Amino acid sequence: MGSIPLVRAAGVIPLEMWLEANGRPSSDLLFAAGLPAYPSKVPERLVALHAYMRLAGRLAEEEGPDLMM
Repeated sequence: MGSIPLVRAAGVIPLEMWLEANGRPSSDLLFAAGLPAYPSKVPERLVALHAYMRLAGRLAEEEGPDLMM
């Protein structure tokens, strides 16, 4: 059985803040990616890295490459 890379939910908070600031339904997008609905409530929680990358990839596809600028 392989290992699953984990990261702290705090790493998702900048994306959550961007979603909220731009009027996007953050809880729906986070849930669809396999992440907790409100990562800022428990930032030390461990989440799967692939779920974080799934969210970042979806946002890059929908919003374009300048998402984080």
